Amino acid sequence: MMTKRYCLTAALLLGAAAGMAQKTVNSYPVSDGIKPGGYIYSLPLTTINFKVKVAHLSFKSGPYAQFAQKYLGITDAEQSDKEYHRLLSIGSGTSEEADSQNTYVAEAASGTDMTFLELTNQGLIVPTAFVTQIPAQPIPAKGLKIAPPFTDLGADPSIYKEKATFFSDVKMDTAFVKVPVQKSMLVEKSPESRASDAANFIFNLRKRRVDLVSGDIENVFNNGEALKVALKEINRLEQEYLSLFIGKTYVDSLTYSFDYTPKNGSGKSSAILFRFSENKGVVAENDLSGKPVMVEVTPTNATQQVPSNISDKGKDAVIMARYPEVCTVKVIDGKELLFSSKAAISQAGKVVRMPISFPSSKR
Repeated sequence: MMTKRYCLTAALLLGAAAGMAQKTVNSYPVSDGIKPGGYIYSLPLTTINFKVKVAHLSFKSGPYAQFAQKYLGITDAEQSDKEYHRLLSIGSGTSEEADSQNTYVAEAASGTDMTFLELTNQGLIVPTAFVTQIPAQPIPAKGLKIAPPFTDLGADPSIYKEKATFFSDVKMDTAFVKVPVQKSMLVEKSPESRASDAANFIFNLRKRRVDLVSGDIENVFNNGEALKVALKEINRLEQEYLSLFIGKTYVDSLTYSFDYTPKNGSGKSSAILFRFSENKGVVAENDLSGKPVMVEVTPTNATQQVPSNISDKGKDAVIMARYPEVCTVKVIDGKELLFSSKAAISQAGKVVRMPISFPSSKR
């Protein structure tokens, strides 16, 4: 499809030139010298721009974790805080810049329309008839939620009144006599006592849910929507109280940007994109505690289909251009493939002499 587009353009140009005076355009490396009136331009160099999203997870153990098995039968409840990181998603795009190793001069007779160069503000030529950007598909983001702080919504207070007997010395005639005196004191419940109250509340919630679902409680709700709201609230309360035993995970996300410019040529190109540690997240390149996450760019050799006459050196009117190569882009963590897509990479393609004939500009 791309080749047909070029052939059609060339045919129109040649057809329009048939009845008009011809003016030629020649292109040569800038190292050969620059003549007055020449146009200096560079071929495009593609850089792959990666966006990496990382989740920072902080696990906070529940205040009643040590009693989870005793009161709820939950084994292996984590009793220490932890922090760890997970890769959420990777996406990519491409950008073009001037290739300083491929700079040319376009030379044409006076009056020739040179807008065909399509020079960009970076000073490069982009053959739009052949460049097809393939959008990258990021890996699916995992469904992580930010947990609210611990909230003990117990119906029972954490303190209670307790009567205590004290003995006070009272003077009776010529002697002091100890007289018992009762006083009410506020006493804070022990952690285990509060854990027991929370566990009982969880079982009460579960019993109430069973009663509602089984219909043992009659004439409470007039419609199904009210029952749905009640069950939802019971489930929410149960999760809140369970978190006091099994803990919660707090999540915030971090986004990093990485750029990689594949090497020139048609061979496979690879490098360390970044280093990643489950404990620290994305770390510096020299931090060996992080595993290397590699990027690999492999050409598909699609430019082998470029017509052979494109590179004929016998043509007088030529412009040096570059056919981008469609490449497979992969991001790999050890043996695990994290990301895969395709992109048009200019420097992996061919630099060709493109024969073109242009009619004179009308005055």
